Amino acid sequence: MRYFGFLARFVVVPLLAVSALWYWAAKRGKKLPPALDGLPPAAVIAGHVAVAVAYTTPWDNYLVATRVWWYDRKLVTGLVLGYVPIEEYSFFVLQTLLTGSWMMLMARYAPHDEMLPKNGLAIRLGVTAALGAIWLGAVIGLLRGARKRTYLNLTLAWALLPIMFQVAFGGDILYQHRRLVALGIIPATLYLGVADSLAIDSGTWTINPRKTVDYQIGGRLPLEEGLFFLLTNTLVALGVTLALSRESQKRVPQPLRRWLKLDHAPTDARRVILASGSPRRRELLTGLGVNFDVIKSDIDETQRADESAHDYVQRLSREKAHAVAQQLEGDALVIAADTTVVHRGDVLGKPADDAEARVMLERLRADQHEVCTAITVLATASGQIDTRLTVTQVIMRDYTDDEISAYIATGDPFDKAGGYAIQHEAFHPVASTDGSHTNVIGLPMETLTSMLRAFDMLV
Repeated sequence: MRYFGFLARFVVVPLLAVSALWYWAAKRGKKLPPALDGLPPAAVIAGHVAVAVAYTTPWDNYLVATRVWWYDRKLVTGLVLGYVPIEEYSFFVLQTLLTGSWMMLMARYAPHDEMLPKNGLAIRLGVTAALGAIWLGAVIGLLRGARKRTYLNLTLAWALLPIMFQVAFGGDILYQHRRLVALGIIPATLYLGVADSLAIDSGTWTINPRKTVDYQIGGRLPLEEGLFFLLTNTLVALGVTLALSRESQKRVPQPLRRWLKLDHAPTDARRVILASGSPRRRELLTGLGVNFDVIKSDIDETQRADESAHDYVQRLSREKAHAVAQQLEGDALVIAADTTVVHRGDVLGKPADDAEARVMLERLRADQHEVCTAITVLATASGQIDTRLTVTQVIMRDYTDDEISAYIATGDPFDKAGGYAIQHEAFHPVASTDGSHTNVIGLPMETLTSMLRAFDMLV
């Protein structure tokens, strides 16, 4: 099989298919989630292509020059740059385009956590240290001249350095979007590994058995080749995730932020006020890159007679916004929200004590309910106001009485409508959701992002 024939059949065709799906998703209005709408997707992929070519070229030329692998001269065009045929450079580009495009498609559909893990620094330092130990072992193996591990050690020493940088910079961000990262790495690695084994079988290229550990994955694919695709797809998946993340942009030094034009919000000088003391809402709003102050509202939250749950939360969010706006001078933008849980037509507020929390959690167990959040955005100078309602259907898992007791003992239920937090790591009460995940946390980010753009607060 000729090298360009391999690329056309196994890389170009799936790339066109993934690109078509990406275009179709965009036409249907399927957007990136707010936490991942940082840099433009096309720019992200183009940047990764440039880095892939620049970083891989000297390493791959060294592999060919030292006969770690070689290609059949009869199956390439004959155009060689350094020691490597032009087809190989094309592979650098096409693999990055394929994995990057697949990541962009998956980012629109993959479930993800909106909040960073609490032990973010520990994740970054711990994983970086572990990768560093593996990298050091590979370098020592190369220095000792372990011939049978030449390809293995060269691959680890080459690939782990940038992966260590990615993890040190944003390992907690990558953990936050771990489902997307896994969906980017695993399918691409399995597919390209199978394709690579077919190319080796056909003689398109050959791996030197004297410089490998001589272990074949599935009896066909050299271990080092499988590791190569795992690590290169990891580089792309981690890089794309970090480039798309708004949280990443806040870690870029300010001079570089200005040069790259990374500052998204706000686009004017208005002061932004969050009319809520909820730490979950503060963290979610921070993820948009918005600078804001917190002023807690103080209103009567009693539900009126014959007032529906939807009307109730919308009224409260408007009253909260007006109550805070009256305390302000000058031009400001007030963001207020109210969330409630509705089960079988009954509104469940925040439990007052252990007994009420238990009753709520027992009632919701293994059943469906809806979470309703109304957001109000109010511009104090112009009086412009917008209120929008978001509803998410939630199915709870069949947790035990002992789990309820342990959760109540943490004290977590008492400031939350319905008496639970979807993001609680130990209790994790929710089996599935249909709709906005962040709505269940207390602030539907898709809705808020749209509203802030309507007020010219986000680009």
